[in-house]
Amino acid sequence: MRGFVANWLKPILWVFIAGVFLVGPLDLFHTCNGVQTYLIRRALTPQCNWPWYIPFQMGFSGILILFGWVAFKRSLSGRFKRRDSRFENETGFLIPLAILLQALGYLLGYYLVDSPSHLNYYIFLWMASIFYLTLSQRKIYVLAFILIGLVGILGESVLLDLKVGYFRYTQNDLLGRAPAWLLFTYGWAGVFVQEVSKKLD
Repeated sequence: MRGFVANWLKPILWVFIAGVFLVGPLDLFHTCNGVQTYLIRRALTPQCNWPWYIPFQMGFSGILILFGWVAFKRSLSGRFKRRDSRFENETGFLIPLAILLQALGYLLGYYLVDSPSHLNYYIFLWMASIFYLTLSQRKIYVLAFILIGLVGILGESVLLDLKVGYFRYTQNDLLGRAPAWLLFTYGWAGVFVQEVSKKLD
């Protein structure tokens, strides 16, 4: 039991801290600058009409993604777990890179919010990320980028449903509800989760 807790504690802390101190403030930045709008009227800060609990929501969402991703990997029966010696020393920088690119996705969501060609930029970055990961990392990282990106978009589409949603985006590129930059940021969040969880394999 002690070993189980010790193994899981560090990845859980990583994703929770990233949710609270990275995604939370970026969400506030977007709310204050018109990238998104919260529709609820409770628990809002005086500035920007932003729910104060969002950073903690992001942190706990990260933990759920971590558990889901590890469970998914274990269901693969080792299909993607084979080590490739070419990439063994290439992942030490992935955590800061993933954090940087997630922040970049949010910043682009702000700078391109009124650009008519914003979708072209987002799709280019998404495809370039897949190309880079395919050439430089093991297949499991490519899978994490694509799969968690898609799951994130589907989750957002539920939260953005008019019947149950409590916020909305200015851009509605995917499924008529979510901006395409989310596919990029969720993808790199997936790489982050894969990197911090790899010792749990």
